[in-house]
Amino acid sequence: MTKKHDFSFNKKHNSSWSNYSQSKMPQELKPKRPRGLKQATLDQESIKKQKLDDPVLDNEQQDTATLAVQLDEEEDDFKELCLMHDHVVNFEGSVDELVPLLNGVVHECDRMLRLRDAIEEQQVEDLKNEKKPEINAMFYYIYAHALLALAEKKLDMVSALPETEENDEQFVQDVDDVMAYLDACLERIESGKELVQADDTVIDKFAVLSAKTTLIKAKLVDDNGEQNELLDSTLKTYASIDKKHVEDRFMLLDIFLETAEMFPQRQQELLGFVLKCYQEEQSSEDEGHLEAMLGLGNANLALCNHYGAMIEDEQEENDETDQTKVKIMMEYAESSVSLFRKALKVIEDKKTDPHYILRRLGEALIQNGVAQEYAMIGSSEQDDDLAEPFYREAFEHFVKVHQYDPEDEFVAGMLEQWKEEFSQ
Repeated sequence: MTKKHDFSFNKKHNSSWSNYSQSKMPQELKPKRPRGLKQATLDQESIKKQKLDDPVLDNEQQDTATLAVQLDEEEDDFKELCLMHDHVVNFEGSVDELVPLLNGVVHECDRMLRLRDAIEEQQVEDLKNEKKPEINAMFYYIYAHALLALAEKKLDMVSALPETEENDEQFVQDVDDVMAYLDACLERIESGKELVQADDTVIDKFAVLSAKTTLIKAKLVDDNGEQNELLDSTLKTYASIDKKHVEDRFMLLDIFLETAEMFPQRQQELLGFVLKCYQEEQSSEDEGHLEAMLGLGNANLALCNHYGAMIEDEQEENDETDQTKVKIMMEYAESSVSLFRKALKVIEDKKTDPHYILRRLGEALIQNGVAQEYAMIGSSEQDDDLAEPFYREAFEHFVKVHQYDPEDEFVAGMLEQWKEEFSQ
């Protein structure tokens, strides 16, 4: 039996789902080439040998140390650094403005370390009356956070380049730069963990940073053995987090969902891990907790897509359909539809724009329809009407989504395919 609606859906859909999810996160930045890495990665011995001069090390780095934030001259260095970091985290300006600010945070952290070491070593006579900067666990968290942000922005930039021989060569060099940032981030995390006081919740913030950093590294390494070690470390680190202390844990789980397909040998394991985490979140949170509900729906949908892609591959290779996989696919699709419907009810009284949930619900309904068509393959009962209601409802939701976001290529393509059949 040939599917009535031949979407070639699951292989392409995994990418469209990931890209859409990322596009609805806080705006990703396209950075300039990061600077200040040399200062950020200096080992302690070389730092101690530097003479402390002006905070701006050279002309090239002046823009990296300039922040559009008012700082109280009477504040100590650490409090000023915290203000700088808060400003960067909440910054809503242009891309060209933000990346130098991140570099400025890294630069300031390095300056504080050099100032502390110079005072301790009494290297500079003029520093006898200087107050030694406070270097604590949160200092290293801010330092690591800025380094990781720079690594992510650099990676976003180079990943967006067209595939040419020249760009491929540049990509290799740029990935080396990204790895240097990531390694520096992990070093700062370890330095900070040594300073953590009892019951200090910053330890969980370090765990989130560490898990995110090792996951990015796993994406960039070629060696399967090293990649598996990094993935194991990532999962172990996330499992150690005291979830109630980490507000952005859902963000990290979403990154797992979006990157799982990059690890085909462990994709199902990673998706299952995220599903389990969200199930635990849903059981521990209020039943109407929207973020946990959406995360669980997305995890079910991602696993549904995964099984759909496996079924599609098997059909292409040997023209057979594994009905056991079809049943599993259908269960995940039904679960995701149910969760997205509940999420729509949760936001009814909150005046929240529903297009994001409608988009997800539409995708889950399509997968329900595809699973119904797979289930009919080899069956004596050939009933196309079983799948059509799912597609029709998805069409109705996508019409609303398209009104909100006409640039969504996936939704526009589905509407174009369906317009003659369902627009009456």
